[in-house]
Amino acid sequence: MLGSAYAYNAYITYKHYTGRRTLALAARRHVTG
Repeated sequence: MLGSAYAYNAYITYKHYTGRRTLALAARRHVTG
């Protein structure tokens, strides 16, 4: 159970990190045109 919760937390953190990175990349592309 503890391992499952840890894996889920790691997945959420990874998803959040990649999501922010993609968002920043899109914003930069929008700014540069």
